[in-house]
Amino acid sequence: MHGDADPTVPLNHAEELYGAHPDAEFFILPGGDHTFGGAHPYLSDVLPASLVTFCDTAISFLSK
Repeated sequence: MHGDADPTVPLNHAEELYGAHPDAEFFILPGGDHTFGGAHPYLSDVLPASLVTFCDTAISFLSK
């Protein structure tokens, strides 16, 4: 999974990795940044929508 708004690692880098491993699953998160909206320390009681999507997608992947 890679956010298309990641200022740290360009999306094309993730696409290149996926191209080298076409059997992998690849998900682009629209609007997702490098931390999917998270921060350290995280002071809110509610996760950002991008981070919830990341977590849900990761849990689904790992549950397979």
